[in-house]
Amino acid sequence: MQFAVRIALGYAAAVLAFAPFNAFAQGPLPGEVAATKLGHGWRLTDPKGMTLYISDADERGSGKSSCSDECADVRAPVLAPADAVPPSKDWATIDRASGVRQWTFRGKPLHAFARDAFPGAVFGEGDGWSAAFRPIDMPPGVSTQRTLLGQVLATATGLTLYTTAQDCTGTCLDTWTPVIAPRLARPLGDFTPANRADGDVQWSFQGKTLYAHARDAKPGDTYGNGGGWNAVVLEPPPPVPGWVTVAMSDGGELLADPNGMTLYAYDEARNHLVYVRGEDCFGPCIVESWAPVAADATVPPIGDWSVITAEDGALQWAYKGQPLYISKRETRRGDLNGIALRRHRAWRPIMRAMPSLQGASPNG
Repeated sequence: MQFAVRIALGYAAAVLAFAPFNAFAQGPLPGEVAATKLGHGWRLTDPKGMTLYISDADERGSGKSSCSDECADVRAPVLAPADAVPPSKDWATIDRASGVRQWTFRGKPLHAFARDAFPGAVFGEGDGWSAAFRPIDMPPGVSTQRTLLGQVLATATGLTLYTTAQDCTGTCLDTWTPVIAPRLARPLGDFTPANRADGDVQWSFQGKTLYAHARDAKPGDTYGNGGGWNAVVLEPPPPVPGWVTVAMSDGGELLADPNGMTLYAYDEARNHLVYVRGEDCFGPCIVESWAPVAADATVPPIGDWSVITAEDGALQWAYKGQPLYISKRETRRGDLNGIALRRHRAWRPIMRAMPSLQGASPNG
């Protein structure tokens, strides 16, 4: 696949109207909210560093939250004082049905997640929820995208952006597409416009011009990385324990134990909620079909991974707060027999990237 035209990002008027906001972490925040600086922006937290979340189900600026009753027990609303004054236009409050007031960020109600076990944990993403986040300043048409390399700079459609030490001209442009800037573009944060020999203006990031690769076809692709070209990685991926391996399966690459056996995260709440006809897998069913991933000792959390204590007192690895198992039905590296039966669908294989496998999730 090749690009027929160069990527033009935005219009001059849009660039001139875009207001830099480089000091978000030091900017005005409600007293109930803090921010953690990452390479690609700021994650909103409570004052203790616990991640805050927003829901896709909430219509921006509607003044309502879709999360109530049992949902609010797991995802507690971030409450605001009755006399709260929003510190900037990004902030507002809504009145919940219970009579309390809740903070919103850019029109979205903020919630905490009960299963986040330690400051910095982001266990609550997935099923329509994402961490509340303010990205770094970027020109119109530039975004960030999650890849196996981490969070990278990307086009508006999520295609990875790259830099190289040499100018790309001639036949090089058959493979690499310059990220073109408006002629009246102005510097914005780490982005500056650079004049090309052909008369166009191209965006550069930290002094290096930006390109897209012809083989990248969908968000998350990084085929252009290597051979003197580097994806612009803003934030590395979360670390994983040294014992975790990668295995290929029919659903794509997944995470496995040292023997290549697929790792499954068990969502007890999902086991209760999904099956209402007595088909859940409890007690003897779990013992018969699943083996917990044992931990030798309690160790500090690493990325999305931690060690928990099971009901029987044994130490067990967990992924995003959910206990890890391997299936006793599986014998080969990369097997996915663990989800073949409906009553076992509360166990989700941990995919390395966004999978095509129905029911699987990179978030466990």
